[in-house]
Amino acid sequence: MFTQILGLAGPLTHRQYLTWLEWDRDQWERPSRSDFYTMQLTCEVRRLLAKNPNQIKLQNCILKFGDKVKGPIDPEEATRRSKGIWFGILRLGPDGKPIEGVKRPVIKTGDVPPKSAVQHPLGTSSPSSNR
Repeated sequence: MFTQILGLAGPLTHRQYLTWLEWDRDQWERPSRSDFYTMQLTCEVRRLLAKNPNQIKLQNCILKFGDKVKGPIDPEEATRRSKGIWFGILRLGPDGKPIEGVKRPVIKTGDVPPKSAVQHPLGTSSPSSNR
């Protein structure tokens, strides 16, 4: 259990959990010894494959995990993204018209079984018949 690893008695409180999350977030930016070995290996492989191996430094292989700060999205951009997702699902072009040569999914009402044919996981025809 996590609390035993930390040497704490009893269950982990919410405050302890939030403190641990902050500590863990800070540790992403501090490479451990094994991280440095991995970075050194990566750097050596890049040097083997590079045209100018002397230009590649260990600092180039360090990953940055900083938090991305996202700004607010204006309503027009949100609408454009939403339309793009839906048009992609429906296989429509950016103008909302079907793309020629692309088959659109066809859903037939006959493909859906009637409710009476659907079996309940417990073996009964419907949950209401258990009453």
